Amino acid sequence: MIFKCKVVHIVAVGRNGEIGKDNKMLWHIPEDFKYFKEMTIGHAVVMGRKTWEGLPAPLTRRCVHVVSKDNCNPTWKNPLISALGRAKDACFHLRTNIIWVAGGQRVYETTNDIVDEVFLTRVHADFDGADTFYKIPEGFVFCGYVQKSIKTKEGWDVTFEKWVRKDVDKSLNLL
Repeated sequence: MIFKCKVVHIVAVGRNGEIGKDNKMLWHIPEDFKYFKEMTIGHAVVMGRKTWEGLPAPLTRRCVHVVSKDNCNPTWKNPLISALGRAKDACFHLRTNIIWVAGGQRVYETTNDIVDEVFLTRVHADFDGADTFYKIPEGFVFCGYVQKSIKTKEGWDVTFEKWVRKDVDKSLNLL
């Protein structure tokens, strides 16, 4: 039996693609944290070491795989491939076919060729001084809003978007 997983980016960005500064998020939006939790609970999640270390609390009820040379399978010799391989194995046991990629910038960029969908929380505000950014991969099209937009206590409008690869056959996803 061939078991194939879908690789999905989940990311929150500012108006200009800002995602962080000094390994920290640029905002604290409880509705976005709730959305992230609802989407990723019961699934495998892959994230970079700095993203993992910057989390305010552990991610419970998810199988989290941190991209780090310290926990890399020597057979694969590549920390990201090792984490994705472990995540795929976890998906089989969790009875899901989704691997959520949750940052940071380098992990997103490195997985652009294999990602199938993007769930993007857009914070409609500018965040000066950001040092990490996200760009929707080439060949993706806006699919629609996945939940009602909100306005934060800071007055920011926030939308929850879904993007999909325009030509699924061009995905290099071998997972």
